Amino acid sequence: MTIQSQALKALIEVGSNPYNAELQNFIRKGGKTCGFLFQETPEEIITAAGVVPIYIRGTKSEGTEMAEAYFRQLTCNYVRNTFNEILDGKWDFLDGAVFYNLCDHARRIFDNWQTLPDNKAYHFMYIPKKRSDLSKDFYRQEIQKLIEATEKHFGVEITKEKLSEAIKLHNEMRRLQKEIYDLQKEEKVYLDGTELAMVMMAGVSMPRDKYSDLLRTLISDLKAQGPQIEPKVRLLYTGG
Repeated sequence: MTIQSQALKALIEVGSNPYNAELQNFIRKGGKTCGFLFQETPEEIITAAGVVPIYIRGTKSEGTEMAEAYFRQLTCNYVRNTFNEILDGKWDFLDGAVFYNLCDHARRIFDNWQTLPDNKAYHFMYIPKKRSDLSKDFYRQEIQKLIEATEKHFGVEITKEKLSEAIKLHNEMRRLQKEIYDLQKEEKVYLDGTELAMVMMAGVSMPRDKYSDLLRTLISDLKAQGPQIEPKVRLLYTGG
């Protein structure tokens, strides 16, 4: 860790472990969590229910032996490793899970999870792949179905006021994330690639208000200490 920052240390710890200390503390106080797979899921609806959205991933998986009983060998490694962790009980702390029509491989996680005794997956939504008036109308219906399913599953009411507050919370979080990225644009940067990735991953692994607080502290720490790293290579990774 190049920058001396307790906020950075905390964010790296959270980003590297889905069931991290921050989340455990939230759960001990009675907080609820809901897993999701990939960012097209409208997290704001889950947040408006008073539930923390947690990004499901198989990055701690050490094999796919159990998942191979549910998937063919041609199924992508990411999906098999993720479901292997579900079978291994590493996501048992979740109180629910939402999926959408990302791809045929990933949607099978939803189908297979529903066959398990302690099924967490309570809703599958469809996200349009085209931009048109018909697609927008369809998406509005899918959003409403997700709201109703989430209300039923968690026994809450998602009001317009709660949804508005959740949108503001997530937008502020994204603004802070953009500020972090802006600090990485010059010849010298503040974070190395691993640190930056873990800071962003922390944003889908803990309560969003606490995450934003840590980001504000981190930004203040980074600016106070100045850029520390002069990259030999500037490499952009992007994609699903």
